[in-house]
Amino acid sequence: MRIAFILDNIILGQEPLGATTIGAVLKQHGHTVDYFDIPRDRIYWTTDAVVEFKPDLIGYSISTGLHNRYMAYNRLLKQRMPDFLTIVGGPHPSYFPDFIHTDTIDFLCVGEGEWPMLELVEALEAGKPVADVAGLHIKMPDGSIRKNPPRAYEQNLDALPFPDHSFMLKFPHLRDNPIAYLMAGRGCPYNCTFCFNHVALDLQEGRYTRYRSPENVIAECMELRDKYGKRYMAFQDDTFSLNFRYLEKLLPLYAEKIGLPYLAHLRADNLTERMADLLAETGCKRAVIGFENGDFEIRHKILDKKITDEEFLASSQLLHDRGIELLTQNMFGVPGETVESALATIELNIRCKADVMVIHFFQPYPGTDLAIMASEMGLWEGTVDDIPECNHWFVVLDLKDKELIDLIGKLSYFLLDYPKVFRILKPLAENKATRKLAFPLLKLCRWFDMKTIYSKRRGPGCRWHPPKAVFAAPEATSTGAARALGPVYCPTA
Repeated sequence: MRIAFILDNIILGQEPLGATTIGAVLKQHGHTVDYFDIPRDRIYWTTDAVVEFKPDLIGYSISTGLHNRYMAYNRLLKQRMPDFLTIVGGPHPSYFPDFIHTDTIDFLCVGEGEWPMLELVEALEAGKPVADVAGLHIKMPDGSIRKNPPRAYEQNLDALPFPDHSFMLKFPHLRDNPIAYLMAGRGCPYNCTFCFNHVALDLQEGRYTRYRSPENVIAECMELRDKYGKRYMAFQDDTFSLNFRYLEKLLPLYAEKIGLPYLAHLRADNLTERMADLLAETGCKRAVIGFENGDFEIRHKILDKKITDEEFLASSQLLHDRGIELLTQNMFGVPGETVESALATIELNIRCKADVMVIHFFQPYPGTDLAIMASEMGLWEGTVDDIPECNHWFVVLDLKDKELIDLIGKLSYFLLDYPKVFRILKPLAENKATRKLAFPLLKLCRWFDMKTIYSKRRGPGCRWHPPKAVFAAPEATSTGAARALGPVYCPTA
């Protein structure tokens, strides 16, 4: 069969590992797979390339907020190719399976999709019934919905092929980017209220947090380095630091066989001196730590992330002492957010000497504990269709001082780079008597920030720059394309 995966340009800052792993499974079994992107601006939408491919089945991996965009595009395709079938999967369909009632959708996958997708495609190609494919909700010919139970989580991740990294060759910004994205495992055992993990834990049977064998991870790194010219590995596991014994096996092997710098996502409360030493000795050049919010009460009582300021400071120092850059993940506009807590988030980053800050505005994804809390607090009356397409845009909840909190969030990069400006503006913004004075000053800073996109500490364009290590990596790749690059847009690495 011929299968097309449609991906929105908004998410194509890096390779979509879910869709490309499913693509690899299908290719492994002899099916023809291709990938297509939807331009960000709808005036540039075209269906010509997909129509020319002549797919039998079109798949979408959908996050909440992008669901209406994808379905609008699917309707355009249906106008030109009425006979293809549509399957949707990913977070949004998994947590809102009633999405199957949307017109033009034929199948909906709940949970991980490699084996349900393969079984569906094999059955369709052989002309066999598909009504009993585990993990799928199926729109029957009479319009009724058949809801099959989900499969158990695949426990042997080595049984899956590597993601179809040939995907990158179709998109020059990924093909020529020296950064590779991969995961050593799947799942996260924590229950932060803003995240989907507490829902995913019970979505399918079996252990949720799983690891690939070190040898399997190293083999993929070799492929990325030698076949695709990558020279920096960005591990995307939610909590790379969760299992120290696993890292003691993986990382020395990585240093010996791969020898390239890498990025890892860590948690401040399980980073130890021994682990920091191991990371530094094996080539870790940048660590990502989720600060979320600078107010401990909000982190503890609302976000259920019980990490203290002292733990953030200590873990940051461990990294700085070993020459590892610190990138922090921060979230503005959560329930309970105030002007003071928003400023505290920036202040915590300054105290921890963060090298790069990434900000997100809280999105009340229905089904998460924090979205339920926001609704109960009267801060959100919208539906899933009212959630923005991107979580970098603006404060969503109806918070007191919403406009000021939104402005502080958008200025966080600038204020991290100019801590003296922050210290002048902070008391003005915190004091209600002087807040009216602070607001135009903050707007002036925002204008300057947008006009220059300049960082005093790291140079033009730094907020999205790849780690310095990318451009100092050893000549360990087999292609010259990546080594000849200048800076590239890379918001998450």
